[in-house]
Amino acid sequence: YRRLIDHAVDTRFNAVMISGFFRDSHGGEALAYEIARYGADRGVAVLPGVGITSYSGIYYEGEHPANLETFLARDPKRGVMSKEGVLGGNLSPYRPDNQEYIRRSLEWVVKAFPVGGVYIENGDYQVDHSPLARRCRARMPTHEEDFLKEQYTAYKCALDALHRVCRDGWNVYATYCGFDRNNPHSQNRGLGSETPYFARHMPKSSICMWTLSGMLRKMPVFLRDWMEDPCPPAVYDNPTWPKGLKPPTPRSAGFMHQGSQWSPVPRTALALSTFAEGCLRSWESGLECISIHGEASSRTLTWRLNYLAMRHWSYHPKSTLREFAQAELNPCLGGAKAAEDFVEALCLLEEGKHPEAREIATRHAGGGSSPSS
Repeated sequence: YRRLIDHAVDTRFNAVMISGFFRDSHGGEALAYEIARYGADRGVAVLPGVGITSYSGIYYEGEHPANLETFLARDPKRGVMSKEGVLGGNLSPYRPDNQEYIRRSLEWVVKAFPVGGVYIENGDYQVDHSPLARRCRARMPTHEEDFLKEQYTAYKCALDALHRVCRDGWNVYATYCGFDRNNPHSQNRGLGSETPYFARHMPKSSICMWTLSGMLRKMPVFLRDWMEDPCPPAVYDNPTWPKGLKPPTPRSAGFMHQGSQWSPVPRTALALSTFAEGCLRSWESGLECISIHGEASSRTLTWRLNYLAMRHWSYHPKSTLREFAQAELNPCLGGAKAAEDFVEALCLLEEGKHPEAREIATRHAGGGSSPSS
């Protein structure tokens, strides 16, 4: 985790979200405090990734008051109920004692540890079918699907608590969908035509995390198109993200799965064009920040380039490939000409012109260093 934070400093990421941050096998509370302090001292906000009603709760692993399994074991009736009336292992967000557990656990996190905020999830499309849950959802002034009402109930309790004690932090909640209005609500894709209830009723300090993975182009824009144009026309040839589309939430962030185990774009792939697209479109749509999985080490060439792309386009969203080369590759390769030749070779490789790319590489053989150094 220290190396991860050092990497964030190098690549100018402002924050790292660590799922399962609190766990006994990682040293428990003592190590969690140490890592949060290490990040805070270096200007990197550490955001524990926690489940509100699932994913083992706030304390991911271990017998602890903030661990969900520990809390449910004391009274299994606190769990969600299936349509068949069977109690499950996730937490119902409607019971007052469960809401108190959520508030108490999150307040403990931000008061006891120097974290920069909290990232929360609720278990994707969870629905509690208990009589209490049905009554609570029926009283909500919206005709949305039950899972959205349940998500709102869980998140509202959590974010209200965080707003009271950590309103200046990065308090981020996952939607599991994009904000594309042309498609029905679906995971990692559309939002639907109606503005969701949660968009108008969350605390002002909370940040909505939209999944951009299904909104970005399936076929990345050619690198050559970015060479001189910071806004290639092909970027906007995309019905799932029409130009001018903005999310309905006051504060928004974006998340891309591309280049991870969760994406058709392999973890080993060069995602430079997709990351440039994501940064540009997010900036145009008014998002405050953008994030990626960051599963791969920067010791690999493709991911060193991917991280450099994020470092560049997240701060300069309206930028060309040539500007990227001079800002990020020039210092690595030892000169402006080498940097320009490198991105030209990338374009040639993408175009299938391997002999021409090999000729550029041969010209530079034995001189300079690689971007992975």
